[in-house]
Amino acid sequence: VMNLQDSVVFITGANRGLGLSFAKAALAAGARKVYGAARDASTVTLAGVTPVGLRHDPKESERMRREGLIALPEDIGVHRAEATRSLLAAKSISDLVDWSDGLYEPPAKFRSW
Repeated sequence: VMNLQDSVVFITGANRGLGLSFAKAALAAGARKVYGAARDASTVTLAGVTPVGLRHDPKESERMRREGLIALPEDIGVHRAEATRSLLAAKSISDLVDWSDGLYEPPAKFRSW
């Protein structure tokens, strides 16, 4: 089981489904900082998660960045041109299921491991 106590966590799709479940789990596990990514940062609404998005109104996004309300990938050192799967902690759905400690159980049609 992965120890997230005092860690910094970046979760994609943190606005719904599995990503939202992992954001909740990371907070419950004591992560120091949780970044939640979604195409539209305004859809990441879980308290304690810093939204990171791709679509934005530049003026509004800049204001929110200055206030520390949102972070864009480059704000946390993620360079889009260099981002690959190797940056992910989980290498498979099996890893995600194991780390969720029972929180996530994928539908049978997705269990191919």
